[in-house]
Formats: sequence, structure tokens, C-alpha cells
Amino acid sequence: MGVGNEREERIQNRTTKIAVTMNLDMSPDVVDVKPEKDYTLRLWFENGEEGILDMKPYLDRGIFRALRDEEMFRTVRPFIGTIQWENEADLCPDTVYLESVKTAVIAPL
Repeated sequence: MGVGNEREERIQNRTTKIAVTMNLDMSPDVVDVKPEKDYTLRLWFENGEEGILDMKPYLDRGIFRALRDEEMFRTVRPFIGTIQWENEADLCPDTVYLESVKTAVIAPL
């Protein structure tokens, strides 16, 4: 086995380990969202889970600063599997799912 083949095999093994370690399933889509008091969002996911996402940690960052305005915060809606506000601020679907605290599981929609 040549040096190039050994290196290629090590890279392949590392990639396989990473793929096995990571959960490569996509996060479930957001199907509904309701803004709540204190800058939290109640979320419903396509897999039947319900969760709460605290947005306060984001409100001092970039485009999310505009969401301090409660009227703007209430413009949140489901958008392409995640959530988006009227000012086009949005979050990665994985962030929405993984950072939300799950509160219930109901039959999938």
C-alpha cells in the first residue's frame, strides 16, 4: 500500500467516525410557532414534539436586536422548516430544534 493510499484510508476512517458520531438526521420542521411573554416562543414540530425556545440570548446580536420591539417579535412565523420574522431574521432549523426545551409529544401532524 502506498503512502497516498494510507492517507486516503485514514481520511475515510476519520470521515466514517465523524458520520457515526454525529446524528446526520435532519431536525424536524417547525409547523407552527406562537410568541409568548418574556421573549420565548412556543414551537410545534412535524414529529409531534412541542417546545419552548428562549430568544433572550439572541436579542443583543445583529439582526435580532430589532426583535426587542415586542411588535416585531410577534411577527414570527414558520418558514421553510424553521422560523422567520418580518425583518427576515431567522434561525437555523437545527438551532431551533436543539435549543428548544421540549414540553410535550403529541401525535405527529
